[in-house]
Amino acid sequence: MTPPSRRREARGGVALGRLRRDPWGTATALPGPRRGSRSVEPGGLLACVDVERPQRFPGVRGHVAVQARLARAHLRGRLHHALMFTGPEGVGKATVGRALACALNCAVEPGWGCGKCATCQRFLAGRHPDLQVVEPSGKGRLITAAAAEDVVLRCLHAPYEAAAHVVVLDDAHRLHEAAANKLLKAIEEPRAGVQFVLVTDNLEAMLPTLISRSTVVEFGGLDEADLVAIVDQALADTNAPVDPAQRQLAVQLAGGSAGAAVRVASDRQTEALCRLVAALSAAAEAGPSQIFAGMAAPLWKLWSETVADTPEPGAEPGGAEEPGLVVIRGKAGRKKSARKKKAGKKKATKGKAAAETPAKQRAAAARVSELWLLHLRECLRGRAGVPGAAVPGTRDRLIRQIRGVSEFQSRLRRNPNVRLALEQTLLEMSP
Repeated sequence: MTPPSRRREARGGVALGRLRRDPWGTATALPGPRRGSRSVEPGGLLACVDVERPQRFPGVRGHVAVQARLARAHLRGRLHHALMFTGPEGVGKATVGRALACALNCAVEPGWGCGKCATCQRFLAGRHPDLQVVEPSGKGRLITAAAAEDVVLRCLHAPYEAAAHVVVLDDAHRLHEAAANKLLKAIEEPRAGVQFVLVTDNLEAMLPTLISRSTVVEFGGLDEADLVAIVDQALADTNAPVDPAQRQLAVQLAGGSAGAAVRVASDRQTEALCRLVAALSAAAEAGPSQIFAGMAAPLWKLWSETVADTPEPGAEPGGAEEPGLVVIRGKAGRKKSARKKKAGKKKATKGKAAAETPAKQRAAAARVSELWLLHLRECLRGRAGVPGAAVPGTRDRLIRQIRGVSEFQSRLRRNPNVRLALEQTLLEMSP
């Protein structure tokens, strides 16, 4: 009888040493020599996977190891019914979650998904009844209890057409407490054929009970080649012009995040935002003399210009509503139409008031704070950040500024006076 240490893999004919299985069902071992063949490189590890299978899910770039583990676990019947994808923002966690629906239901390439059959095409287009994507909504940017209730009700009768019903909860750390409690029962008592994928970039904010009932899957950043390909595809889809210098800056600052790279590369204000980041960095280093220099100072001139050039959030050009028409909803739910009263007098400050509305200020602050944070993180990695922006002199000051910008982003969610919040942040950062 052949000893276990010399077992031969039935499919590949490779002699394996002692097998070690991880929670995914992966068997790894030091490969032994095959009879009548050249020896395997010493010290190499062999994963028991079918090397002839495709190496990625449809529409997914990067994360090859994660995809291989998911496919292997599914093919062996060991895929946990609740997966928690965690990692940096914008690296493609939700994309992998959607593509997993193809992998679980494709009959052409089981475990991977071909991306070409009718089933895969419907999943990729988001038109399949067995794919449910839930995202935060409303002013509070939360996944509400009503949304969670809808998920629970749909899961009671799922799957509908396919073998597996996939529920992707994007930004799951934004779950309202009541919503999390509703989902917890569905995850604790799973219905056969229902697959939950909880996506988060803030694992610490997740309920411990949800973490304990899920298998955590960690994602890393994407490499430069994948980022360039994703950015080029995003710009081509929107027919946006490609600026090679701006694209290179976006890839450089993104830190492996495709979402951040696309936002920077496609933003027509990126050059102005870079100048504003440089001015903010200089003010943080100089202290009160530049922070409170008045509206005539270069910093606040740049701020006013940036806000004025920022599109009004939610503005939909070419909308169906007639200009000047306001829809008012009464107590009984009736819609009443009323014409806006045209102002008889036009104030001289009308242009300035329209240029710096609170909504535009918050939108501009969100964009510049994201770029500023990307700059500081690149500096922390010892790489060049935004051109012309100051680099804090010590590591402690660098970490202090990163915390300051992160706190400023948190303040923005509470609808503050943006100018005062920005001055407070700069003052806290100053020496």
